[in-house]
This record gives sequence, structure tokens and C-alpha cells, in this order.
Amino acid sequence: MRKKKRADATQRKRKSRLALTKKHELEKMLVDTARQRKTERHRRWREKKHNGSVVTYPIDTGETRNEFTFNRMSKCRAIKKLKCALPRTPVKRVATVKAYVSCKQSPTVQELQRQRVVPSPVEIKDAKLNKYVLEDEDRSQVAKNVKEMTNPEKLLMS
Repeated sequence: MRKKKRADATQRKRKSRLALTKKHELEKMLVDTARQRKTERHRRWREKKHNGSVVTYPIDTGETRNEFTFNRMSKCRAIKKLKCALPRTPVKRVATVKAYVSCKQSPTVQELQRQRVVPSPVEIKDAKLNKYVLEDEDRSQVAKNVKEMTNPEKLLMS
């Protein structure tokens, strides 16, 4: 009798395990199909998002390259990574960024110069020339004023 009870108990356990495995397989199959639908939905959304994110600039500005527009979160993450990668002290940060921006062969620096975020060497040269012209003009104006003030004929007239 004891052996029969054991056999019955073993069969019940086998049946319950079999039922559990069938139930588990069914659940797994449902989860897999739901996962596939979700993956497909995300893929379509990414394609739609990517197609809408390419912006072309008008021809009148001279900028014809396509440019990716960040969404706010990815831009925030990229800036955070950049800040973490740079040195902690402000002096070292400035030195590092200055050294990178002064590298003329970098495609990033060339793109920054094209977008006029960083001045190009020609723009720097023109700015210096303009500064010197203005300084010379100011000096000549001051010299003219000094001559007028020290002119004895004008002093006698007043």
C-alpha cells in the first residue's frame, strides 16, 4: 500500500510538472510574441524619428550639409559625458579645450569654424587688422584734437 501511495504521489508530481512546463511554454511564447511586437514597434518609431531628424539648411545661408538635431535628453547626456571627461580644475579645462580647438586638422574643429562657433584663422587675422585700423584712427583723432587745443590762433580767438 505504501508503494502504491508513493507511485500515485510521483505521478501527481509528474502531471503537475508537465502542466507547469506546458503553462510555462505557453507564457514564454506569449511573452516572446509580445516582445517581438514591442521590438517591431520601437524599430518603426526609430525609423520615423530618424527620418524626421535630418534638417537641411536653406541655400541662401550657404549651408547645404545635413545636420542631426539632438533631442534634449541625448544632448544632456553628451554634455555630461564631455564634462566628466575634462579635467576638474578650470585652468586645465581651458588649456585642454584650447589645445583641441587650435588643432586645425580636426574635422570637428573645421565644422565648428564653418558654423562660426570658433573663429577661423582668416577671421582672427581680419579681426586683428580691424583692431589695428581702429587704434590708428583713434590715435590720429587724439593727435588732431591735441593740435587744435595747442593752436595759438584758436586760443587767442576764444
